[in-house]
Amino acid sequence: MTDVEILFALALWSSPALIALVWARLSAVAWSKRLLKRSGWTFLVG
Repeated sequence: MTDVEILFALALWSSPALIALVWARLSAVAWSKRLLKRSGWTFLVG
């Protein structure tokens, strides 16, 4: 295997985990903004 093939295999293997981490972080940010907005702290969030 060449270096490119190894990198491609690593990217394929790790991408579901990365996508899950990014999605979890984005949804956590969205939820915290929603909760702050509901409690009236919109000026802090923007």
